[in-house]
Amino acid sequence: MVVHELNAHQLSSASLEVEITETAIIKDAKKALLSLSGLREQGIKVALDDFGTGYSSLVHLKNYKVDFLKIDREFVKGIPQDKDCMAICSAIIAMAAKLEVAVVAEGVETAGQYDFLRREGCKFIQGYYVAKPMVADQIELMLQQQSLLPLHA
Repeated sequence: MVVHELNAHQLSSASLEVEITETAIIKDAKKALLSLSGLREQGIKVALDDFGTGYSSLVHLKNYKVDFLKIDREFVKGIPQDKDCMAICSAIIAMAAKLEVAVVAEGVETAGQYDFLRREGCKFIQGYYVAKPMVADQIELMLQQQSLLPLHA
């Protein structure tokens, strides 16, 4: 269905990223494996959302090849004051690096959170530190003005 819609709208499969939670995988593991494999074969990126919450299992990382792990904002919001949140984020980032999976940190709101995540090797962030939610026209304008990130490389 996804590939059909991409073709119908003349969109490249490389322009799509599908997010799935571990809970969705658990509901029907065989179907999820087939679906995710099929999407990746078509060049569609797959992200495992809310990693570290719910029924996290390292088996999922082994069996369900994904392109991105998304660290749940619950862990990010504890940075830099909560050493346990920092340790969990560091461990997820290090593990993902060994598995050659990119990491996205959700809910980044402060420079302290951003700085810590960058030092640990997290290359992608989402959250108010980058921008508040906005409609497509606002995003387009922001990109045209090249004021997307208040960050430095």
